[in-house]
Amino acid sequence: MPILPLPDPALLVLIGPHDAQRSAWAKAHFAADEIVALADCRRLVADEGEAAAAGREAVALLDDLVARRLAVGSLTVVDAPHLTPGDRQPLVALAKRYHLLPVALVFGAPDPAALAREGFRRVLALDTAQPVTLRREPLPPNRRDLSGPFDLIGDVHGCFDELLLLLEQLGYHLGERVTPPPGRTAVFVGDLVDRGPRATAVLALVMGLAAESAALCVAGNHDNKLLRQMQGRHVHLTHGLAESVAQLARETPEFRARVLAFLGGLTSHYVLDSGRLVVAHGGLKESLHGRDDLAVREFSLYGATTGATDALGLPVRLNWAADYHGAALVVYGHTPVAEPLWQNNTVNLDTGCVFGGRLSALRYPERQIVAVPALRRYAEPRRPFLPSDSQG
Repeated sequence: MPILPLPDPALLVLIGPHDAQRSAWAKAHFAADEIVALADCRRLVADEGEAAAAGREAVALLDDLVARRLAVGSLTVVDAPHLTPGDRQPLVALAKRYHLLPVALVFGAPDPAALAREGFRRVLALDTAQPVTLRREPLPPNRRDLSGPFDLIGDVHGCFDELLLLLEQLGYHLGERVTPPPGRTAVFVGDLVDRGPRATAVLALVMGLAAESAALCVAGNHDNKLLRQMQGRHVHLTHGLAESVAQLARETPEFRARVLAFLGGLTSHYVLDSGRLVVAHGGLKESLHGRDDLAVREFSLYGATTGATDALGLPVRLNWAADYHGAALVVYGHTPVAEPLWQNNTVNLDTGCVFGGRLSALRYPERQIVAVPALRRYAEPRRPFLPSDSQG
């Protein structure tokens, strides 16, 4: 029996002529409360005005129900036969508004190009007469099943020696391979590379831990830039990238291939411990937790920005944490601070090791900070953040 993978949550729109078999197929594969059917909406507004007006009211009700479900992150199946592309546009727009994937489930011969132009990100052909098994696949950020305990580690930026010192402080065994204390998992908030002297050693260590399910890592903006450079895309070799590229050039082709696969597989953020903990390099506002699209990835990499740059040529950033009041603790980095910065239910762990600060970690759920000082200053910050820099 064919297996059909479906992202969960997502917006699934059934497309094709109406018949009892199609509706029966939907009911056989999805829970009743996951299906929003236009026929049901029409019955609810049947007594309201003439037929055309009632039809518009029914479509409006369907859109409203879909919006409410997507807002809370529920998989939603739309059973609305004979919708035109124009009728489907509000549905696709709703998926985009709530940062979920719009998927077309087509009964009959699909036109993938036309549906892609409508905004559907995935098009799947179905046949009511052919048995199929649906496999729901959680979105990559969803690791609610992992409860820890965790050791969350701030921006490393190639500071390998300091990383070893920090792991030792955290109780990790440093031998031929690094071994965590029983039951604990290291979680890196991104920016493993650039500026520091041993980016490849950091990558090797983190990749080794991840391969043994002893570590997780989210993408940082520097990791993402290195990935794009390795993919042959045009990037400027600035902000420490040249050093990482030079270090990688001294490694074997096999190692570079591992790095390329590892960086390419990093997710934007993680939702952990039944939703109690969120890890994102640049932070993440509550409405984006567990979602996965370009806007989520951009926020996760860079935080909230205005799109402008300041006199130093750096992005003008907004303090998203000042307005955060979510139940999940959000752990992030990206912007160097002299001390781990707690604000509302968030903490910034980037204490600027590569700039002569410290490399910091947060034990979770203990909420205990562990840090080691930088052995030296490897790069100059463009914006001073250490008290000594400000006084100097």
